[in-house]
Amino acid sequence: MNIRYLSLNRVIGVIGLPNDADVELLPASPSGARAILTTQKSVYFEHMRRCKAFGETVAQQLIGQQAHQQAHMTRRELFEATLARTNIPEGIHFDKPLLVIEASGEINSFDPKFLCHDLEHADFAFGMRLFDEASLAERATAACQAATSGILLAIPHDITATIVNLGSVAYVIEEGTGRLIYSINPTVATSHNSHSSLAEAVFEHAVAYSRSLKKDQTIQTVVRLLSQSAQTIDRLQSFLTAWAGLEVFLGKTFNTYQPGFFATIEAAAAPSAVPFVNRLREVMDGKYNIRDKFVIVSSALDEANANGDIEAFKRLKDIRDKVHTMSVPTASLPVEETRNLLRKYLRLHLTSRSIP
Repeated sequence: MNIRYLSLNRVIGVIGLPNDADVELLPASPSGARAILTTQKSVYFEHMRRCKAFGETVAQQLIGQQAHQQAHMTRRELFEATLARTNIPEGIHFDKPLLVIEASGEINSFDPKFLCHDLEHADFAFGMRLFDEASLAERATAACQAATSGILLAIPHDITATIVNLGSVAYVIEEGTGRLIYSINPTVATSHNSHSSLAEAVFEHAVAYSRSLKKDQTIQTVVRLLSQSAQTIDRLQSFLTAWAGLEVFLGKTFNTYQPGFFATIEAAAAPSAVPFVNRLREVMDGKYNIRDKFVIVSSALDEANANGDIEAFKRLKDIRDKVHTMSVPTASLPVEETRNLLRKYLRLHLTSRSIP
């Protein structure tokens, strides 16, 4: 029996998709999850609409807040009335694509006693915790992080780099009928944006970046931090997460670029000075601070613009240090600048390895 887990996310800064065609960022795989950008949102919103109506129906019954005319309704009638007025509001985001993550698996069966028999329909039904969705959710999270980071690397810096999670849906596909049985896990939960339509090549890059990031195990922490920074509304948390991603990126890539840095110095030095360069390398081994690492990595990846980026890094580092004493207003934290610096050098790192 097939089971599915969907994570639905709105890409705030992007308007539409080329020819309104889906963009597959990550293909489905037995151990992973499929990630697509789509403007065909109605089918996904229908899943959410049904589950939202179910939740509201249960809540109304639990707290007894049905309207007078609904007081004598059966649960089926109350659900139908709730579903009829339930919508997923689009508002100003009507033209923004969804990032849909889909993980699938198999179960042998589920206990029929967990079905809500009074809410069964021809096309769908509901059950309570029909299967453990944790493993599917974990696969979906990893794919979402890679896809989100791939999108962030591909889109221009002047486009809002924010991905908003709208929720998740888990369901069983009933054998024989194809009916969807939603597995409900009861829980209680309660700026200026820049938008643009983008060229098809941007989405081609997003696909390549997403797949490369998903495969490269050495930078998975960087991918996770960049993704989380873009999905966090709180500015302090978003800034600190982006900065942490930049620090981890430098730690992971420094040894890749440090040998070339000294090779360049040796090539430019007089033969008599080469022993001094070697001695300098020995003395500095293990003693580089985060600023030293950025100087070497930025000089290797973008020699022409490294000076400006080094100054920007120093300024961001000073602001990061002031956070410890809370001497900088949260509203003024340079979230986008920090994230953009990480995006730039992660992109250059991938490009230096011919990806994409």
